[in-house]
Amino acid sequence: MRKLTLSILAFTALTGAAFAADLPAQKAPILLPEAAPIWTGVYAGVQLGGAFGTTNLSVPTPAFNESWGNNGVIGGAHIGHNYQINTVVLGVESSFDLLSVQGSEANNIAFPPNAFNGSSYHNYLVSIDGRLGYAYKNLLFYGIGGYAFLSNNSALTLNGIQIGAVSNTVNGYDVGGGIEYAINDRWSARAEYRYYNFQSNTNNFETSNKIFSNHVFTQSANSNVFRVGLSYKFGEPAPVVVSAKN
Repeated sequence: MRKLTLSILAFTALTGAAFAADLPAQKAPILLPEAAPIWTGVYAGVQLGGAFGTTNLSVPTPAFNESWGNNGVIGGAHIGHNYQINTVVLGVESSFDLLSVQGSEANNIAFPPNAFNGSSYHNYLVSIDGRLGYAYKNLLFYGIGGYAFLSNNSALTLNGIQIGAVSNTVNGYDVGGGIEYAINDRWSARAEYRYYNFQSNTNNFETSNKIFSNHVFTQSANSNVFRVGLSYKFGEPAPVVVSAKN
């Protein structure tokens, strides 16, 4: 009986070893590098949109205080840098835009019944901003805001004759937000809104007309801008993560 038991144990050990030898060897787990954040890096691009807002011009003597609407087209270029930490994206961006934005307003109060008209034309807009965003897959939801300055031309006419004009740069701020979609690791498209506010400032009229010679005026402006853009990110492409196979 003892010999039979030993024989069975020996047979089981031999067959088990042979079966184990036929099984494929187990591969060690492959450690893959983490994919580089798709938003990190330096980028540059272009944008195009529309703008509408108001301009206020106030002259103490003779009395003129009017606001009028400005609207038109805005387009330009931007450059910036993003740094992604998990789903948080921090960045800085500067943009330069050319504008074709203008407006005017007339009244008959200052010199009735004569027509007193104020007008403005914006040439270019520059902003330097910070960005804070949340990344979800290929999407980036972001807020933006910072310092802005605007090239502005304002004029006053009386019965069609210019009696005062000024060309200057006004300082202010911008704030807004947008959504950006990463088409691939290089290209991204965006849509955004920004509000610009240019604070009141006092200037002298550039005129030899006696009515407004040495007179000062106060002006302020704001603008709502909706635009779309396309950006290209520089640097090394992000590594592709390949799933492990047994």
